[in-house]
Amino acid sequence: MTVLSRTTAIIALTLIGTVVAAGCNKPAPATGDVPKATGDAPKAAADSPNSVAPAAGKPSTAPDKIVVYYFHATRRCPTCLGIQDNIEQTINEKFAEETTSGKLSFEELNFEEDANKHFVDEYQLSFSTMIVAAQAGGKTVKWENAEKVWEHAHNAPALKEYVEKMIRTYLNML
Repeated sequence: MTVLSRTTAIIALTLIGTVVAAGCNKPAPATGDVPKATGDAPKAAADSPNSVAPAAGKPSTAPDKIVVYYFHATRRCPTCLGIQDNIEQTINEKFAEETTSGKLSFEELNFEEDANKHFVDEYQLSFSTMIVAAQAGGKTVKWENAEKVWEHAHNAPALKEYVEKMIRTYLNML
């Protein structure tokens, strides 16, 4: 192994170790056509698998509120923090009226905390992500994993546009 190859290998391992140590729970790149997680309502692990439904479809019960969740791990990388910041900015800038009226709310949750671990099964979480959920009477009737936030993570305008589109799609159900 040449000195250049050894140096390159050391740098690569250092970068990988830094991302892992920072606690970044970024999803692996897509490898084919994998359906994104959507559903009529979250299912517990003991229940039957989550039924997949199109995001624009109407849930079985008419929703009265939309909740945008940003789930993350305890240890967070700058990208995770940036995604959350852009989600919050979009909600504050584009949805002030809906937030004030109570039609829309935002919740940041650490899915590793004991009180939030049930969300891992309910929303099929395996990494930091944004979930948009339609609720009726405080119960989720339809939800979608907006996992493309990672695809747009380093392009703030594209990320904000994606977040706005996801939220508007769900607000149109009210």
